[in-house]
Amino acid sequence: MVLRILLTLLILTYSPGSLSIPQCSKIGKDTVRCDSLKSFNGSSKTLIISNCEDLSRSDEIVEFGPWHTVTNVTFDCPIDNFPWEFADMFPNIRYIHFTRCNLTTLAWQSVYTETLKYVDLTHCPIECSCQNQWMRTEIFEKLKEPLSLRKCLPDCDTGRISINDSMIVGNGGENVTIRVDLKDQYINRTIEKPYFEWAYAKVRHNYEEVISETRADLVITNLTREDMGLIGVKCWHCVNFLTTKVELRVNLPIKVEFVEKTRGDTDFLVVQGYPIENITLAVTRVQSNYTEMNVMDNEQDEVFFSSMIVRPEKRSIFYQRTYRIFTKDIADGDHLSGDLRFEVCTMGNCDAVEKHVSHLGVINGTLDDYFPTASPYKRPIQILVTFIVIIALIITIILCTHYRMEIISLRKRMSLAHDLHSRRASHETEETLLRLEERSSLASDYCNMTLMFIDMGKIQIHELVGKGHFGEVYVGSWEQTGPRSVAVKSIRGIDMETEKEVYRLKKTHFKLKEHVD
Repeated sequence: MVLRILLTLLILTYSPGSLSIPQCSKIGKDTVRCDSLKSFNGSSKTLIISNCEDLSRSDEIVEFGPWHTVTNVTFDCPIDNFPWEFADMFPNIRYIHFTRCNLTTLAWQSVYTETLKYVDLTHCPIECSCQNQWMRTEIFEKLKEPLSLRKCLPDCDTGRISINDSMIVGNGGENVTIRVDLKDQYINRTIEKPYFEWAYAKVRHNYEEVISETRADLVITNLTREDMGLIGVKCWHCVNFLTTKVELRVNLPIKVEFVEKTRGDTDFLVVQGYPIENITLAVTRVQSNYTEMNVMDNEQDEVFFSSMIVRPEKRSIFYQRTYRIFTKDIADGDHLSGDLRFEVCTMGNCDAVEKHVSHLGVINGTLDDYFPTASPYKRPIQILVTFIVIIALIITIILCTHYRMEIISLRKRMSLAHDLHSRRASHETEETLLRLEERSSLASDYCNMTLMFIDMGKIQIHELVGKGHFGEVYVGSWEQTGPRSVAVKSIRGIDMETEKEVYRLKKTHFKLKEHVD
């Protein structure tokens, strides 16, 4: 018997043509790579598929899943057919990636979930057709549009979904039917998903839905408080992504209840009903029968017994108001304790709830808008911070002023230097103006130049013809060149060193002339 079992195992192990079993390998903390979709067991958040052959055989994966933990799926293989049941298999999918994609058409029903955030279709040769125009709707704005659709402008009917009344008001116990008209191209497939869904609902409704190609009806019997709310409508058999919404309001008296410590250390007072306006809240200390009452505002806090704060939540809906109940950080007396009775009245009807209070939650740092006075232990810190900020501002102003003066001084020096080097004579005296560097040149430089030194007694000066930077220019007559043949420049403000240099130059010139003669 044992020998027969061993032979059977050997035959199964070494028989030629035996098929390999698809496997998955873990490549990261929450990432797994699988040979095929069917080999995945739902143990990771991120799934990478290496073989896409079984995706075309939809009958083999109908019973696959659902895997609620998976949020990211990457198809690392050529994919020709995308499974219709993909969104059912991964109801919490957020990211879908295609690395080697051959898809030309993709239906929104196969990828849409409430959690979907991103679909990468850039590598897919999606056709420019009406079946793919849903990719351009606002709800899919984070879908990475394929290149083939960026310049696609087909003449398509975008479809229409309409409802006669977007707000339906009924009474408790009545029957209500919500009718929605549909006009679009339709897919040849039945999708077993609810067309009507309540917002914020945790479970699916159990009312009858009557669906036809051009209409969707929701039949509600015996209206109750739980039926009140916002209802979303979605056409699952339409080619385009068509949605609408309707408000269902039920005339019911208000109901008050406490939701204890659902966020941090804060209690919530929840008021439900319709209509719900002009709310008044009366809080009574049961032991002393002492009551304080305030009209509740939709935005402002209300104070009871100088220490208890009732703050309205900003996000409210037409049939519900929510208030946070907590204690001031530093109360004017002891914290509230004992039994309290909360009575809420609106539009002529009231409801009350009692709660034993031993220590209400304290929210630090959230009451500054309502109570501007800071607590005593915060004052020294605030004074120190204010003093440091003032000192820092003073130092910053001083440094900025100092640097500004330095920059202004530097600019003045640069401007003066630029003026000294770039000034030009006027048009009338341009040819007679001596440059500054020529005045300050050494005598050795003049020795190599053929400059004539003229005795002033041999020149007759006439009228003024112009003014330059260093003096005036006159017309003169010289006996060697004739009348009115020279220009004479008188230099004003010449320094002593330049005058000595000119004298030495003149003396050297005459010595050289005598030597030549």
